[in-house]
Amino acid sequence: MPVISISNHKGGVGKSTTTVNLAHALALLDKKVLVIDMDPQANTSYMLGTVPPQDQPHGVSDLLKDSSRNFSNTLVETHVQNVSLIPATLEMFSLECSLPDALRLMGLRSKFDEDAKKAFDFIICDTPPSLGPFQSNALTLADFFIVPIQASSYHALVGLEILLSATEVIQDYANKRLQLLRILITMFDARTSISKAMTESIQEKFQNQVFTTIINQNTIIANAALANKTIFQQDDKATGSRDYLALAKEILMILEEDKDGK
Repeated sequence: MPVISISNHKGGVGKSTTTVNLAHALALLDKKVLVIDMDPQANTSYMLGTVPPQDQPHGVSDLLKDSSRNFSNTLVETHVQNVSLIPATLEMFSLECSLPDALRLMGLRSKFDEDAKKAFDFIICDTPPSLGPFQSNALTLADFFIVPIQASSYHALVGLEILLSATEVIQDYANKRLQLLRILITMFDARTSISKAMTESIQEKFQNQVFTTIINQNTIIANAALANKTIFQQDDKATGSRDYLALAKEILMILEEDKDGK
């Protein structure tokens, strides 16, 4: 059962959007998915939750603080069939500074119980735009990480080396399984020279480390997020829906090839 962290310490690159819509796409392919929202901003929790994060009975902060909590007894249901959620909580803002050293890397991993391992086909972690303990916890738990990069910005590659260096530290000290699944180009606009130039630059620099699937700029994706819906709930025929379904299929193909290669 793969655990995937959606990681980039730069904001505005589509991490939460990718988390939510990838989870729904995998569910449409008959996979059971658990989403863990490690971002205190809670965008993923708003988009997936049946109630706002502040009204959820429990969430990530309870999971990290309460010794009786594990994935199975902390998750809540969502409005997407076959997708469950461990929501972000407002308390995470203060918890980030007060989290004990023992939990800054391994807190999440220590709560991964056997029932959860049996219940789900995928776990996907949304992460905050920082390299703090919540990002580190997600990477320590994960088997793979996906890096969304915004095609419509000249600054898209800024800091990527820092993120990759940080993941190497996690690999060395906490999680030798962790590997880059692929870089995901998001917000691509074929009408602009910026998008074309940045996409060519990313593909040339990272080659087979980049997904073939590209997430195109699509106003329906933004509208869905504003309505706290997935793209599939907003318009399952939209370009964004086709893109995220193609991404889910490509991930399944990559993982299958990886398994066969081993």
